[in-house]
Amino acid sequence: MPKTYSTKEREEIILKLRSAANDSLMKYGVKKTTVDLLVNTVGIPKGTFYLFYPNKEQLFFEVIMEIHNKIEAEFMERLQKTEQSTTLDEYLDIIMEAVTTAMNTCIMRMMMDSEVILLMNKLPEKLLEEHTKQDNDMVVMLLNYLKPKQHVDVDVLSGAFRAVFLTLPYQRGIGESTYMASFRMLCKGLLMQIL
Repeated sequence: MPKTYSTKEREEIILKLRSAANDSLMKYGVKKTTVDLLVNTVGIPKGTFYLFYPNKEQLFFEVIMEIHNKIEAEFMERLQKTEQSTTLDEYLDIIMEAVTTAMNTCIMRMMMDSEVILLMNKLPEKLLEEHTKQDNDMVVMLLNYLKPKQHVDVDVLSGAFRAVFLTLPYQRGIGESTYMASFRMLCKGLLMQIL
């Protein structure tokens, strides 16, 4: 019979698993981070892992979404401090700050190793749809601050920002010395089309 855990024990195990997953993703990536590695790091039996997550990919997605939500909250906090006189370049600075923050997380490691696609292919469609909806909700909030002069298709704009973000693994091919300036230019082009 499997061991039962109190609410407090469950919360502690989840926090430890998330922390171990984040550290392992930074060090080893998706492919080399195994359930065995995670449970050994946390000090729980392998069967216990499956009481919390059906597979490692869903744990990784939870970790990524936690980081994503933190970056998004910081982004929205910066947006809320803007005024009507905020310039396009000041909005771009806010976007670039969020991108720079993301680049220092396991998300970037996964993107550089092209493991995001591997992860996405193993996740239930419902989780991916929820993530897309969350991205769209953030774009709606961004549009509330930008006050576009014309109707903007949120799905298209959200997809366009995701497409720009997905260039991150190709910094070397694009040119490492000019990549961030190129990224900024792409974002500026998107914003100019809606303002």
